[in-house]
Amino acid sequence: MALTQQGALRPEGENRANQWVVPNNRELTTLLLSPKPIEVFAHLLASQMEVTNLSPYQTGAGVIKDSAFFGREKILKQVINRDPMNYLFIGGRQLGKSSLLKKIERHYRNHPKVACFYLSLKDDRCLEKLKRILGLAKDAPWSALFDKLVEIPTGERRLILIDEADQFIRREIAEAYPTLSKFRSVSEEGCCHFILAGFWDLYEAAVLDYQSPIVNFGESIIVGALETKACRDLATEPMARLGIRYASEDLVEQIITATGQRANFVAIVCNEMLQNLPSDRRVLNQEDVTRALHSEAMEQALGAWRQLSADEQAARLNRIIVWATVESGEFCLSDVIGVLNKHDYVYTTEQLNQSLKRLELAYIIRREKSRYRYCVPLFREWLLEQEVGALLEQEFKV
Repeated sequence: MALTQQGALRPEGENRANQWVVPNNRELTTLLLSPKPIEVFAHLLASQMEVTNLSPYQTGAGVIKDSAFFGREKILKQVINRDPMNYLFIGGRQLGKSSLLKKIERHYRNHPKVACFYLSLKDDRCLEKLKRILGLAKDAPWSALFDKLVEIPTGERRLILIDEADQFIRREIAEAYPTLSKFRSVSEEGCCHFILAGFWDLYEAAVLDYQSPIVNFGESIIVGALETKACRDLATEPMARLGIRYASEDLVEQIITATGQRANFVAIVCNEMLQNLPSDRRVLNQEDVTRALHSEAMEQALGAWRQLSADEQAARLNRIIVWATVESGEFCLSDVIGVLNKHDYVYTTEQLNQSLKRLELAYIIRREKSRYRYCVPLFREWLLEQEVGALLEQEFKV
């Protein structure tokens, strides 16, 4: 490009209302010669476009790019570096299970010895989807599907990643586990293995139902808090690619602490800061952090806790436990029993223990010996802004 043409176009690139980037000779040379061209290109984009259009933070579904995936090193090493086996990823919604599965899928995408398939259910049609990804006709018999799963050349193996497995598990429980029994049989032959990801129904089948074929089917891995370093990297590295920094390292630590190291909460906060950052500023300050922590997007994410179970009685007991204990911040089993008995609430010990475990898996509370504490300070702060006593009394009136 001639220098005169470049000079004429440069103002269009610097006009942030346009979706154009016009690099000069120096910028082009840096881009072409840099050992980290993606970072250089991100800086170039950020210098000539609104950063609100360039947010690298994914706040919904599983992370689909390695550049946006941070942490989970212990789990990944456990799954990838060991001999093939089955795993169950268990945890509440938006805790990172889908991101983990998609990271594993990317790892094996071009692997010469492992054929890896990812399917997200969101319903109970597991076998239909398996037929499709394995190239079988829609009307092929089920026996053909299971034959296909074990038809693998010597020395190779197949890995099936099944996301959002709870509805499928519920159907399996109701029908005495016809498909999971087959999965277990196939995996015992050693050539095909499975990773299932889900929440309570998967936990119930794997731990609480001793008749379930997935008791001892695979190793259960609880997906919870993101590592501290990974949280810090998530909050800072994508920002740095856009030429944005924090006024103080304390602001990053504030985000990590307030969000309880929940990866999706950190991503929401960072995305909100970018969406509201003035075009002429590249330093994030205390006001930016505070506004993002109390944004509408964060409130929506915090509010998802109310329906942790499809069973309304179980969901109600979950809510009672939270409303009864959130003011104290920590509690023990006898504290909850005292509140329930005071209101003549009818429950069984099993129901109570399951509700407490459900709240643990959802990363709302964590157990430390005989006491429970809230995982996310921001979540507790948000709850305390509501009329806790009145909400508790309302649950007992239903």
